[in-house]
Amino acid sequence: MSTSVHSLPETWPRAAEVRIVPGSVWVRLVDGRELTVPFQWFGFLSDATDAQRCDMVLEGDGAAIYWPALDDSVSVPSLLGLPEDPSFGLPVRWLQAKRSK
Repeated sequence: MSTSVHSLPETWPRAAEVRIVPGSVWVRLVDGRELTVPFQWFGFLSDATDAQRCDMVLEGDGAAIYWPALDDSVSVPSLLGLPEDPSFGLPVRWLQAKRSK
C-alpha cells in the first residue's frame, strides 16, 4: 500500500521509533504508545526478505514508514485505523463523523 505523506495536525499519531521484531513491525509513537503490527497486514512485508524489511526510514516527521528497497510505505495513522488524509480533521472529529453515519 503506497501512501502520500501530508502535513499532519500536531495531535495526529506520529512514529518516534520503528524496529523489525520477529514477524512484526514495532512502532513507538511520539506520545509513548507502542504498537506491534504483524507483517501479514501488509503483503509487501510478508513477501520481503529480512534485509528489505530492515531497510526502513521514517518520513514526514514520523507520519509514515518507508521501505526504500520495496518502494512502499505505510502511514502511521492507518496503523491505528485512522484515515491517511488529515483533511478529515483531528481524530476525535473523524471518529464522531464516522459514528454519526
